[in-house]
Amino acid sequence: MGGRAGYGLTYASFLIKAGRIGDHIGRRRLLAIGLLLFVLSSVACGGAPAPASPVAARLVQGLATAMISPSARSILGVICTG
Repeated sequence: MGGRAGYGLTYASFLIKAGRIGDHIGRRRLLAIGLLLFVLSSVACGGAPAPASPVAARLVQGLATAMISPSARSILGVICTG
């Protein structure tokens, strides 16, 4: 499985679960964890020593994006509605 396909599959697979986790541990905390995880996986992807390393890093990026997306959208919804 390539990096692009793995990213999308990981993102889609964990999106709903990440939203539920955000409800339990807090949206801001999940957003911070997701951002940190995304940055670290981006650094790992950029400095990959072997061909399989970027693929694994892209899977982690998909997971991190699944954590960021529902958190950011719910925080924006709360801010914009009052």
